[in-house]
Amino acid sequence: MAPLGVRRTIFVITLVLILLFIPLPVSPTSSLTENPGTRSARTIIVNASGDGDCTHIQWAIDNASDGDTVNVEAGIYFENILVDKMISLLGASRGNTTIFGDGYEEIIKIRSNEVEVKCFKITNKNRYSGGVGIDIYRAVNCNVENNNCFENSIGILLREASEINIINNTCNSNRGNGISLIDSDNNNISYNIAKHNGGSGILIDGISNGSERNKITNNLISANHNGISVSSSDWNTISNNSVSKHVLSGILLGNSDNNEIINNYVCYNNNKELFQSGGVCLRSSENNTISGNYVSFNKKWGIRLEGDVCSIIGNTINTNSEAGIFITYSNSITIMNNTLSYNGDNAIYLRLRVSNITIKNNNIVRGGIYSFTSRKDDWLSLNIDSTNVINGRPLIFLKNSNGILVPPDAGQIIIANCTNIFIKDQNISNCYVGILVVFSTDCTIINNTLFNNSHAGINIISTNYWGEPEYPCERNLVQNNTCLSNENRILLSGINNIITNNTCNFNKGYGIDTTGNYNKIISNVCNSNGLSGIFLHRSDNNRIAENTCNNNDNQGIILGGSDKNILTNNTCNFNNQFGIQLAGSSLINTITKNICDSNGEHGILLGQGGSLWGCHHNKISLNTCNSNGGYGIYMSEFSESNNLTNNEAKSNGIGDVYNPLLQYEHREIKSNLCLGFSLLFMVLLCILSLIYRISHNKSKGTKDKNSIFMEVKIDMSLKEIEDFLIAKFPKERISNRNNKMFVGGIGSPAFSLLRIYDYKTYRLVSGWGKGWDPVKEIIFAIFLILLIIPYIIFIIWVITKLKTMKKMLLAIKEEDAVNKKL
Repeated sequence: MAPLGVRRTIFVITLVLILLFIPLPVSPTSSLTENPGTRSARTIIVNASGDGDCTHIQWAIDNASDGDTVNVEAGIYFENILVDKMISLLGASRGNTTIFGDGYEEIIKIRSNEVEVKCFKITNKNRYSGGVGIDIYRAVNCNVENNNCFENSIGILLREASEINIINNTCNSNRGNGISLIDSDNNNISYNIAKHNGGSGILIDGISNGSERNKITNNLISANHNGISVSSSDWNTISNNSVSKHVLSGILLGNSDNNEIINNYVCYNNNKELFQSGGVCLRSSENNTISGNYVSFNKKWGIRLEGDVCSIIGNTINTNSEAGIFITYSNSITIMNNTLSYNGDNAIYLRLRVSNITIKNNNIVRGGIYSFTSRKDDWLSLNIDSTNVINGRPLIFLKNSNGILVPPDAGQIIIANCTNIFIKDQNISNCYVGILVVFSTDCTIINNTLFNNSHAGINIISTNYWGEPEYPCERNLVQNNTCLSNENRILLSGINNIITNNTCNFNKGYGIDTTGNYNKIISNVCNSNGLSGIFLHRSDNNRIAENTCNNNDNQGIILGGSDKNILTNNTCNFNNQFGIQLAGSSLINTITKNICDSNGEHGILLGQGGSLWGCHHNKISLNTCNSNGGYGIYMSEFSESNNLTNNEAKSNGIGDVYNPLLQYEHREIKSNLCLGFSLLFMVLLCILSLIYRISHNKSKGTKDKNSIFMEVKIDMSLKEIEDFLIAKFPKERISNRNNKMFVGGIGSPAFSLLRIYDYKTYRLVSGWGKGWDPVKEIIFAIFLILLIIPYIIFIIWVITKLKTMKKMLLAIKEEDAVNKKL
């Protein structure tokens, strides 16, 4: 047996070992602060009726630790919640677990990383307040899933947050945006629904630092103000979303670069036809890619782009109201492998400052390609090849070429800065412009048929944006072409071109429309057009001869602001308004040997509107104007110095000739008579006033029967006179000036109300009977007005006359200068 000391030692060691392995009880306080990695996560039950651990969600969060789960059972909870721990907050169902906020603060504020919020219905008592549904601020790696956030100021808001998953939430009917990302990066927004929000369905905004590398995928966005909006944010991906029925744009990027818009369904946007919006709109944005999208039925443009170095590739763009692709103020754009069908007037429309545009391998049905730019360099930087197909046929684009015969069967023809190009025997329809000629000379366009093009059958351009000549189209021949049922005609802006023997019927606008100079428009047939047969606008020194312009809705031939043109041997019958009209201050034109019969109003009309639109110094001779509904020849009263000789005008509805010269003579005589009578009337009035005054101002000591005083007392002091006058004239002003007492004030120049009582002689110096007579004063005011009005009319007439004479003198000088050159 071991000694007692040894046994005691063994007992102590054994007791210590036992105590080391016995677990100690842990207090509630220590459990809240314990590292979750060393304990099991807890689940806290929240039940509004008291059957769980807590009746309020915030109480459960306050008593939870990182890693715990707060399960909220079905019910309605009126509270605003702060989540500042790494927990999972789970509702029973977003259909029956409702959190009502107070309408002023965020309903759920997430201020911790790794938070999960699922399956809640989140709304405010007042949707017009400032309450946000779920607000995530400076958090990382959170998950917000399967919630219904409605009637808040914003449904879900991320601020300076990253790696957040917003998945399968419904954010409808919020006052602002459905989902907003502000200065937030690397987030995933997927499979959400955002409808009927007052702002955007989804907004990505870089207010301070930009929101970058977010993925917006597979969301259903509908009927918001904008669909998906990206502002000042880069490197985001927007893909596989359905974006439709928005007031403005479906997808909108502003000041945002290097984003991808891929495989989205973007339809029926801009449903109120407001502003410059449509399906996909990029403004001041660069290096973006738009590919694989289905963009259709938008009421403005399918894709609108303003930016540089962007790609539009492989999209299906159909049935947008104005254009499929609209590009403005852009450089280095690639448009390739797209299908564009039935888009308003144009499939691809380039407007203003656009350069280095590459258009390849696009399949276009109706619309074609058109560039409306003022700079020659922009045209020559275009790269358009024959891989583009329009209505099943190749698009022909030539630039800087010479002596080429365009191959037959083209879908559209565009030539820029070319010479001696031959375009013949083509049949082109359903484009914006069938044949487009830009800054080209000595080209021949002959024997082509152009049908149902939405802007023009043939368009020859040589002007800049302001209509001023820049690089002219000269010496081109347009002959024997048939242009039927186009929106507008043959459209010409050039010099020294010949337009002859063309048939331009049934077009919606004009048969032939020109803004050029020194052109010859001869022997064309321009019948039954929606506006006019031939229209010259700001066009000078043209010859319009032997054309037939019948049955047009407005005029046969109209000149607007056009000078020194010759219209001869044209037939303009049966037009709804006028045979020939000169408008917009057209000067020094010669209209001779034309036939203008049986038109709805006048055969020939000069001027319309006011004095600014009068037409002057024109020669109207040897025309036939019979059987028109109004006058044969009508000159507006503001058209002057026109020469009418040897015209035939018979059997017209109102009259044969309305000559403004007689009207001006009559008006001038009338004005001079008015002036003379006014002067005579004023002289007579002054004489009558003088006679009246002399007869009522008596000599000293006599009695004036029309005066207040029968006689004046010599011994009255000045003060006594003043008191006496105050008593007699209580309503009149009494004053003393230079020892004379004045009763009343100074009246009209002809009939003075002034009564003067001389202090030295105490006699009535002048006066007007028994006081102020209002009837006489009113009569005098009327006389005064009658005197002034003729002077005003006369001054206006003189100014107008001087302006007209100045304009005519300038026109005569220009005509003399032209004659000297010839």
